[in-house]
Amino acid sequence: MIVGPGNVLTDPADTLPYGTDWRGNSAAAPAVVARPGSTAEAAALLREAAAQGMRVIPAGGRTGLAGGIVPIAGNAPVLTISMERMNRIRMVDPIDMSIAVESGCTVEAVQNAAAEADRLFPLSFGAQGSAMIGGALSTNAGGIRALRYGTARDLVLGLEVVLPDGRVLDDMRRVRWG
Repeated sequence: MIVGPGNVLTDPADTLPYGTDWRGNSAAAPAVVARPGSTAEAAALLREAAAQGMRVIPAGGRTGLAGGIVPIAGNAPVLTISMERMNRIRMVDPIDMSIAVESGCTVEAVQNAAAEADRLFPLSFGAQGSAMIGGALSTNAGGIRALRYGTARDLVLGLEVVLPDGRVLDDMRRVRWG
């Protein structure tokens, strides 16, 4: 098993929260919810999903208001990959003012890690205590400091991304180019 037995959910009572929008207006249980703990596990899950012809929905803090986590009717089963276990702060460097975090970190955890190094991570909005940084980046979240510091994409130096076929694109860097 790729992620371990406690990190695969198949009972609709367990999977339904992963397919319910934040407002509770729309819901559909995915067939499977998997919670990887590493990039390698996420890559293996995507490779297997591609081999099985499954549709994949990433899930973070599930604070979005657009219903992006709700599976729609279709022929292929849905695998929801929840990033909740990938919540580590990998590195904080106060000298070059950079931080490397996993996508399942809450925005607030990233802010706190930066503050501990006497730095500011300026992304700030109401759901920062439950919204995950992966979702904030994927939606280019703004927030109350966006006019001064920019939106989420303006705060990113590099990304490590698992592609739909399971390959890993590593574009991590600590220096802003161009």
